[in-house]
Amino acid sequence: MQKIPILAYHKISPKFELGLTTISPKKFYKQMRYLKKKGMVGCSLKEYLQNPAENKFVITFDDAYENIFEFVFPFLQSIGFTASIFVIVNYIGKENTWDANLGGIKFKHADKIQLEIMKDNNWEICSHSMNHIALGNLTEKKIKDEVKKSKLELEKMFDIEVNSFGFPFGYYNKKLIKILKEYGYKNGVGFTENFKNDIPVYGRMGVYKLIDWKVSPYIKINQKHFLHYFELLKGKLIHLGSYLTVLYQKIISK
Repeated sequence: MQKIPILAYHKISPKFELGLTTISPKKFYKQMRYLKKKGMVGCSLKEYLQNPAENKFVITFDDAYENIFEFVFPFLQSIGFTASIFVIVNYIGKENTWDANLGGIKFKHADKIQLEIMKDNNWEICSHSMNHIALGNLTEKKIKDEVKKSKLELEKMFDIEVNSFGFPFGYYNKKLIKILKEYGYKNGVGFTENFKNDIPVYGRMGVYKLIDWKVSPYIKINQKHFLHYFELLKGKLIHLGSYLTVLYQKIISK
């Protein structure tokens, strides 16, 4: 099992947010145009696994925000790229009240019609759980509910087979991987890879505001680039920030 070049985005929007996960459409377009200029082709994880190639890389969008449909989908269509989008089932068409929402700024998730349109244009629909809760803090029964129900709901809603599960906040363990296999997932995705268990977990390189520029995504997916290790280290440090939302969820659940 080999490492796959996968980029992870969250929000692509001109709307201001205090966090690092919202990138302006202008910056995103520059990044994608640069990758295309380099001869790279962006695709979904499913497409890559079915037909891998040296010039292919995977584009993923966590949380399935409405701004992905508005700003990303038509642009990627225009340059011949597709992507995988990870959907939080209970928040389809709703605001992201599950998030810490620094400054009280909220974003709406894509609705069923928008997701259907993307699916009909070769985007891959994947599960990001029912409620985007840190699964490691739940009982085994609740974990299974988040994993199983999200797959069944998405498959019924869009008449598809859901193969991939995106771990909320990127955190997983051996027990979670075993549960994924039990309910028919082919793989999981996080921010670190793990090929030692029943099904693979593919690691991804996150792309962020302020600290990433036009060339950064190309460096992230190019293991031979002399700055690739720096991008790996940067990603690990940034991902520590997701603990803030996990802590927020613990507080409001009490």
